Amino acid sequence: MNDSLYNLYQQAKQQNNLQSMAESANYLNVTEAELIYACANADDAKRLNINPTLLLPELANLGEIKTITNNKYATHIHIGEFKNIRLNNLTGIVLNPRELDLRIFLDHWAISFALTETFSDNIQHSIQVFDHMVIPYIRSMPLKKPIWLFGIISHQ
Repeated sequence: MNDSLYNLYQQAKQQNNLQSMAESANYLNVTEAELIYACANADDAKRLNINPTLLLPELANLGEIKTITNNKYATHIHIGEFKNIRLNNLTGIVLNPRELDLRIFLDHWAISFALTETFSDNIQHSIQVFDHMVIPYIRSMPLKKPIWLFGIISHQ
């Protein structure tokens, strides 16, 4: 854990009313992955050492999820359940009509974290996956049940 970055993050989110890890990383002029890695081993983030083909089916147990994929040009938000998941070694698809419709390239997944963000009175749990360039690849947030209850964190 990078204690100095972690401490800067804690100070910045308290003093500047920052509302997300992405907003905090931007404020601190670091990548989200760097900031999450700095929070690893604290209560905020746990690195998941799990193959995506094992992680994705676990997400089906979480009920309704908000999934965000984005780049610097666009943000794509879906809300729904991880159902009708089909996976092979290189690709995956989640096809849940009128809810989640995701095509996933599993070889782009490099590192994943289970993250707890606390901002003001809001506590949010998520799974965040980054690609090999440490750019956020996909974020999944259960809308009703904390991920910790389903054993996903046990895959660290």
